[in-house]
Amino acid sequence: MKNNNKKSITVAVVIIALILAIFIWAKNKPNDNSLTITAMFPMTGGLASYGDSASKASILATEEINANGGINGKMLKLNIQDHKCDAKEAVAIYKQFKSSTNVFSSIACSGTALAIAPMLEDEGEILFGTTITTPKLSGISKNLFRNWSSDAKEAELFAKLLKSINYQKVGIIYEETDYAKGIKDSLEQNILKDDSSKKVFTEGFTVGSTDVRSQLVKLQAQDVDVIFISPQTVTTGEVVVKQMTELKFKPKTVLVNDNIIKAEILLKKYPEFFQGAYGADYKITDSKAIEDFKNRYSKRFGEDCKQINICVAQHDAVKLIAQALSVTEKDDYSNDKIQEYLKTVNYQGISGNISFDDRNDRVNTEYTLLKVDGGIAINTTMNSGN
Repeated sequence: MKNNNKKSITVAVVIIALILAIFIWAKNKPNDNSLTITAMFPMTGGLASYGDSASKASILATEEINANGGINGKMLKLNIQDHKCDAKEAVAIYKQFKSSTNVFSSIACSGTALAIAPMLEDEGEILFGTTITTPKLSGISKNLFRNWSSDAKEAELFAKLLKSINYQKVGIIYEETDYAKGIKDSLEQNILKDDSSKKVFTEGFTVGSTDVRSQLVKLQAQDVDVIFISPQTVTTGEVVVKQMTELKFKPKTVLVNDNIIKAEILLKKYPEFFQGAYGADYKITDSKAIEDFKNRYSKRFGEDCKQINICVAQHDAVKLIAQALSVTEKDDYSNDKIQEYLKTVNYQGISGNISFDDRNDRVNTEYTLLKVDGGIAINTTMNSGN
């Protein structure tokens, strides 16, 4: 009798274990009727506004794709992850999801893309990036595509502006990140290339610094005519501006990078400091398609997009990835085939025509110069393509 009880208990345990195993398998088994894009955005920290705009634009694009039947009948899923503008975090996300994702999409923080790039060809994954801007990314991998313009064009535009004014000495304060330093290096090279008699003084600060007074005092002592402020995030940008204000340090011409010129709250918080300051941003041309997108976005989320060029470019990114997947279905969504397709694509998106050069940079991109007046950045007539 005791042996029978033991056998019954053993059988029951085995059955329970099998049921549990089947449940776990059913819960985690791949959904054959869906495809996934893992999107890595800065959802927290000093560039969270970028992540918020990009995530909502991506959600809208995904919903529109699925409402129209998905990708050859398969539903598109969006897996949004917060890379926190941290390269190690981005690599961890990449490693975690590379086996279950067809294409990675990423925005902002060039260092995150630089960290992943060396792994792309070995692993065969695709990274489709928006607002990843350092010149170092040009041609870094056949599997990395940049749906934006390089910072080199922004620096060229600033150099063009400086040619039109009377100056001798330029001071640059920058955060020691790939993005912020990349613009600094490009601007310095452009200035000295155009006129070796000009003097450039540079001061860097470590990531996330809360005190940059010593660097600012050194630049102030050089009596510079121009200052270029290049932080990684709005948070560190405010540290620089606040301490420059306290030191009463405002040269005749103030230049700021695109992260700062986009930060309307910061421009309005320090109106006297920013009055007359120049910045540059990735240029998109107004069109009916953009107006229609704005209406769809505000209807869906109950608010306007705060970063319209990021919104339309990222919306295009998701739509283009979906199109690449749709035409490579017969190859089982092979990443090699997706890469080949993107190399030759000619896609008309909301942000304009999208195609890529031999370094996988989007062609025909330009920056437009902005000037701050009353806390608002207003377009000038100067573009990087002029």
